[in-house]
Amino acid sequence: MDGNGESIFAYRPSVPAHIYQVKLKSGRRQLWKELAPPDLAGVYFLRPPHISADGKSYVYNYSHFFSDLYVVDGLK
Repeated sequence: MDGNGESIFAYRPSVPAHIYQVKLKSGRRQLWKELAPPDLAGVYFLRPPHISADGKSYVYNYSHFFSDLYVVDGLK
């Protein structure tokens, strides 16, 4: 909820994550922030963010998966 109690923040799980501010009286929704790490390589999930009551601060974390692919030629 924002600092004045007029809206809440809603999270749409995706990469990048979309955070919406929803006005409680009207139900109007608008994109507040789009969250993503600087490099999306291997990112498969952003956990729900924690947003301060006044909406001035937020924190989030994410999971990523890296793997290596090896190609071998000429084996007998």
